[in-house]
Amino acid sequence: SLKFRLNSSSPKLKIQKAISHLSEMQLKITTSTKSSVTNLNSQLTTLGKTLDSLSPLKTLDRGYAVARDSKTKKIISNSEKVSINSQIDIKLAKGEIAAKVIKRKG
Repeated sequence: SLKFRLNSSSPKLKIQKAISHLSEMQLKITTSTKSSVTNLNSQLTTLGKTLDSLSPLKTLDRGYAVARDSKTKKIISNSEKVSINSQIDIKLAKGEIAAKVIKRKG
């Protein structure tokens, strides 16, 4: 019994157990890190696509335009706020148009 206790508490056996435990922990850390990086990459891709879809330039690419008052450069969102004969700038996906208001609708 004394021999068993001495052998089970030997420095060599303790070091072997510690090395084995360390190897297991390194494997767990590596696996966990890879999983976290994969998950974060997926989230980043999703957020990138969402951000891209909300981009004003992408909105213009879909055929929308942004109209601004030529003097104040404020965005026009209400036809009632624009005077007849006023100058406006219309931003398109490719280029810009300078226009004169001749009629309002809505």
